[in-house]
Parts: sequence; C-alpha cells; structure tokens
Amino acid sequence: MIHEFRRYRIKPGMLASYLDAFERLALPSAKRHMRLLAFWTSDIGDLNHVFHLWEFEDHQHRADSYAAMRAEPQYRDEFVPLALPMVEAMHSSILTPTGFSAALPLIAGR
Repeated sequence: MIHEFRRYRIKPGMLASYLDAFERLALPSAKRHMRLLAFWTSDIGDLNHVFHLWEFEDHQHRADSYAAMRAEPQYRDEFVPLALPMVEAMHSSILTPTGFSAALPLIAGR
C-alpha cells in the first residue's frame, strides 16, 4: 500500500473557484479510479493551498488510476482547462508506511 500526498498552491482569489471545479468536475472521475482519504485547505501558514491524500495498492495501481482518470472527458476536457490556470505550483510525494506506522482507520464506504 502506498499513499500520495499532493499539495497545490492556488492563485490568490481563486481558491473557491478551484474547489468548486474540483468537486464538480474532477472528483467524480477521480473517485471512480482512486481512493481519496482526505482533502484539506490551509487556514494558517501557507494560505491558498489545497492538500489531497490518496491511497493506492502500489505504484502500478497509481499509474493505471491516473491514466484512467485522465482519459475521462469530463476531467480532461472540462476540469483541466478550467483549473490549470488557477494553479501556481504543485508538489507530490509518494509515502510508504514504516513498520511502526499506525494503520489508517477505515474510511466510510470502504
């Protein structure tokens, strides 16, 4: 099991629009192919940031999931052209659990 932690810096004044676009246009496609564990925004510290935590079986599952999501017309043709201009920067980290890492609790629906 691996987890991907993604951080996006959204242009000032665009956070509400980005969140709306993600929820309407990206999330349905993403949820068909991936497991979203958490989605946050920042209130203190680096503002205008969005954080996602995704779970995958392994690196191949991650690659296959992204390929399937990116092939969906709603994601590719609607979300990407709308959201990309709102993003200033993106960072992604693949996280692997240590032997002493606590197991994540079950998320509703899984």
